[in-house]
Amino acid sequence: MRGNVSDTDQRPTQSTRMDRRQKGFSLLNEVRALLEPRRGVPGKGFVVVLGSAPRESCDGLKHGVGRSAVADQLARAIGAERFSTGDVFRKMAHEKGLTITELHRDIPDHPEWDADLDRKVIRRIEEAKRKGEFVVIDSNLAALLGTPNVALRIDVSDDLRAQRVASGSREGDQAFASAAEALRFLDQRSDEELARYRNHPDELYTGVDLAGPDKYQGTVDNSGEPRETLDAVLKHLLEVLGQQQ
Repeated sequence: MRGNVSDTDQRPTQSTRMDRRQKGFSLLNEVRALLEPRRGVPGKGFVVVLGSAPRESCDGLKHGVGRSAVADQLARAIGAERFSTGDVFRKMAHEKGLTITELHRDIPDHPEWDADLDRKVIRRIEEAKRKGEFVVIDSNLAALLGTPNVALRIDVSDDLRAQRVASGSREGDQAFASAAEALRFLDQRSDEELARYRNHPDELYTGVDLAGPDKYQGTVDNSGEPRETLDAVLKHLLEVLGQQQ
């Protein structure tokens, strides 16, 4: 029979935390050992795409799951270039004298903005693989339009993504009075995105299903500590790299 366990007894001990860190470092070293022989070798580049998980209640993808932060951490860990579609949009907004919110508002009237960005992403994926370069891309479309080596979806609960965005995580230039307001904004963005691509005039998006799982190898939970998320991503990379040996 299981005895009563106090909250203090359930907390990780220092040795447990050290063991987790050591396992994480070991996992990272395994991934690096498999990646490094490919670096700079033509045809051996390695591209990782991180997209958002689908919403549970309706079509479309979750915004605010922390995809960019995971991509930043992974790129640093494996020594890869970081290609951020969000940064490209922010640069585009700056060049046009718009806020990021105003840019998203105007995108439906300028479908070429989406198409230009996504073709740039596709070209970068193929170039990196051809030249033996390592790239981490955060994008909801790159895995559906291009051919990365690994494509994973990042997921968190609705409550957590709303709390994180409301507490100051970067989501355009918005400020929110509450988590509920943040979630409404995120879901509105998702609805607009879904409608935009379903009705996009560019043939690049014909037949694209934003929530389709067919080109993704798995989903990673980003609810815990950053190191836990990184380790989960690295496990997927290790599996793919092992299959390619």
